[in-house]
Amino acid sequence: MKPLLSPAQAARLLDEVIYERVVDAIDLQAIHAFECELSQLLLELGPMAEAPLGAAKVMIEAALARLPSDPRRYLSVAGYADDDCPLCSLEADAPDGPGAAHDVDGPRADPAQPARAPAARTSARPAQRS
Repeated sequence: MKPLLSPAQAARLLDEVIYERVVDAIDLQAIHAFECELSQLLLELGPMAEAPLGAAKVMIEAALARLPSDPRRYLSVAGYADDDCPLCSLEADAPDGPGAAHDVDGPRADPAQPARAPAARTSARPAQRS
């Protein structure tokens, strides 16, 4: 039986599914509202080298770019563990302490060493959605 998708098509589909799940987990309306609020505050400051809307967009994009390395992404789930969640079970049993089961690269040999940053997104999809 011939596969329904080529490996390249399957990879693109997986990338799209993951991207959409991440987007669904982010409160885009709240980010937009904050960007509008920030633009208004910048406008009230008076003339700027860059338009307030552009400056606010740059500031928000810079904050979003920091998210992949923010340790809060890997906070312990011990306080709200779900018995059906495999990652919650792994974390509960992890010998390296809270968060070890959620490391991007798996358990580290030396817990004092920081985890490597996740690989950059290689999709041709634009970073910003309208």
